[in-house]
Amino acid sequence: MQKIKNVPGFNNTEKNVKNYLTSSIYRTDFDNFIIIMDFNLKNIYQIDVVDKKYNVKSMESIGNVPSTRAMGTEEKNSWIMENIEITPTKKISKISGYSCMKFNVTHRKSYDVQYWVSDKVTGFEELMGISYELSSVLEENPMLKHMTPIGLVNEMQGFPVRIVTEMSGGTVIVTLDKIEQKELDEDIFKVPDGYVKVKPINP
Repeated sequence: MQKIKNVPGFNNTEKNVKNYLTSSIYRTDFDNFIIIMDFNLKNIYQIDVVDKKYNVKSMESIGNVPSTRAMGTEEKNSWIMENIEITPTKKISKISGYSCMKFNVTHRKSYDVQYWVSDKVTGFEELMGISYELSSVLEENPMLKHMTPIGLVNEMQGFPVRIVTEMSGGTVIVTLDKIEQKELDEDIFKVPDGYVKVKPINP
């Protein structure tokens, strides 16, 4: 469940968001928009369900903010890591039936994220394994590591049950409603037939 409140440019909304994850690919479904991250191809697909269009970005482009565009990959990643701070706390809260520990994450001193994580969610051992398998890809781009629920599982030793992002005076809250293990059809990780490829706004 995703709640958006007082974020400039967005309506205050509450809606369901579905995530699908394997050891090599990740998909997020919003109302009319789908994001697929292919960790083998190192591509991100942004799919517009309404207009039946999609674009493709390389994972390397994520985090390519103005402050880092003149940097080499290694220098940029070092800069990102220096500007992302993860702080464990001793706060415990029960969320969606799970006992969760709070972590504070600060991104480039511009916005803060609270992660409430638990190691008791269904399939946690498998999630830990997937996080480990993807670690080499995610370490190539630290910003990408912070953009997926699986990215910080090993570091925090828990899966995020709630993520609270405070930015631009508003708040985005994502709370786990249900998690299950099952076989997934490979087609859900493909761009549907008939969709037109367009250039990304920010390649």
